[in-house]
Amino acid sequence: MIRKDATVEEDPDVQDSRGEDGPSLAVGLRAAMPTFTPAEKKIARAILASYPFSGLEPISSLADSAGVSAPSVVRFARTLGFNGYREFQERLRQEIRVREESNLSQAETRPRGQEPQFDAARSAYHAGIDQTFDSVIGDDLDRTVRLLAQTKRSVVFLGATYSGFIADIFHAQLAPARSGTMRLAANPLVAAGQLLDLKRGDIVVAFDVRRYEPRVTDVVRTAKELGLATIVFTDPWMSPAAALADHVLTADVRAAGPSDTMVPMLALVEAVSELVVVELGQAGVDRLGRLDPLRLRLGGTANHG
Repeated sequence: MIRKDATVEEDPDVQDSRGEDGPSLAVGLRAAMPTFTPAEKKIARAILASYPFSGLEPISSLADSAGVSAPSVVRFARTLGFNGYREFQERLRQEIRVREESNLSQAETRPRGQEPQFDAARSAYHAGIDQTFDSVIGDDLDRTVRLLAQTKRSVVFLGATYSGFIADIFHAQLAPARSGTMRLAANPLVAAGQLLDLKRGDIVVAFDVRRYEPRVTDVVRTAKELGLATIVFTDPWMSPAAALADHVLTADVRAAGPSDTMVPMLALVEAVSELVVVELGQAGVDRLGRLDPLRLRLGGTANHG
């Protein structure tokens, strides 16, 4: 069960350099879902459906959305470790303030400690990777890996302005081991054609971190309407696209400096890529055996780049 004061154990200096500590309520709710009662699961799903704003609604509205009584919502907040629903909402408001930080506001509020900046960055990256791997929900991870290893399903990758680079890397990691992978075009007309050409059950993998881009959510929503499977990689505060996704994996993007970092997200993607290749087994190895001579003929002198 999650508690309001539950955090991943970290070095205090690392917490200071990264601004905040611990997973978001969304990550905690998803991780604790198997332990909830049926009524608690209804409330948790109602909160996650429009996270975090659904949790700021009046008790009666959230209760109606979840199909439970208002006292059930209060009991649920207390189960999570809060004194009541009001305290639960204050935690959500704090998350929203963090979620909506800009690079400027992060730079202005970032504490200036005694730790040299290089050491602070190193500590933050290590802490971010640890936090990311600690918060991975095994069920979502396993289903994501199995889904991506089903080679009869095509896979389309997309990302936002910054996270799009990670989508490119993920695509480059999986394309040699399995067929049917592509990057979603930036041109809306071409992208629409790509989505329309997919068959039901094909996969859209989207990346979106805070300062979320509406286009990513629009693509995921469209993919669901077309009967496609959706996987969203996001941060602990959850892109709006996460509420629409079949599977969600989160990475800690907090850093020592004024900008967020993609280092933990990259580590997560690398790990998922390795697991998919293992799941593919001999079929992936056989494909690499056919691909490598073509790579050399096309002038490739290295495995990547």
